[in-house]
Amino acid sequence: GFNVIFGMPAQQKIGVLAMFSEILAKEEPDLIIEIGFGYGGISSFLSLYSKIRNCKFHAYDIEIRIQEIVDIIRGLGGYIHIKDVFSDEVFIANLIGHSTKCLILCDGGDKVGELKTFSKYLRSSDLIISHDYIPNKSVGDPTWLWCEVEDNDLVDLMTEQNLCYYMPDLLDKYNWVGLRRI
Repeated sequence: GFNVIFGMPAQQKIGVLAMFSEILAKEEPDLIIEIGFGYGGISSFLSLYSKIRNCKFHAYDIEIRIQEIVDIIRGLGGYIHIKDVFSDEVFIANLIGHSTKCLILCDGGDKVGELKTFSKYLRSSDLIISHDYIPNKSVGDPTWLWCEVEDNDLVDLMTEQNLCYYMPDLLDKYNWVGLRRI
């Protein structure tokens, strides 16, 4: 489950940058919020994208694992928040409300809770995606050992929030799931 991106560890499948590149090229968000930046591999890529595209980048985690990644993100104009993301719900809702198009990545310690909490602020232009997804946990995925989100976790949320799957053929390959308001 480890990969290296720009020399930084990433708990992602190899090739995940192609997935993110496709999403970013198609969506062109002006705000990216990453929940759970871990060792910073994806964060380094997203902060570089944000600098080049004049996009705001906010990364959340409850601890710093590699100080250099914090320095890189801040050096590229990104914002680091070392706190429980749920304690910043009002601030994040405000960020989303003041953006044109937002991309939220749920990769913290409570991915289902992150999806439920922050999907309610989505507009039809926004996108929320979550990692460690396997459609059916009982079937599993021999190429990925972690499953924190499955379709059963999403059924009620999708109905309540009027959400649909986003690019499942692409995201499934990397154990991500994407949702967008209909």
